[in-house]
Amino acid sequence: MNALCPSNYMVARPLPAPVEKSASVTVVIPCRNESGKIADAITRLPVSASHLEIIFVEGNSKDDTVDDPDRKGQG
Repeated sequence: MNALCPSNYMVARPLPAPVEKSASVTVVIPCRNESGKIADAITRLPVSASHLEIIFVEGNSKDDTVDDPDRKGQG
């Protein structure tokens, strides 16, 4: 009896909307006794994402790395 009553079923669902992911990059730069070299390190970073975070790690520098204006974004 089932052979004489064919049934077709279809489930229709909308496709999920594409999610636009914006990439972000975090760069960690060790900068102990690196006064005067920080600006060069920043300019050499490639543009690889829409958001770039730079973290400077300084540990008891003997020069003026801590007071470097390029590191503080003032230069």
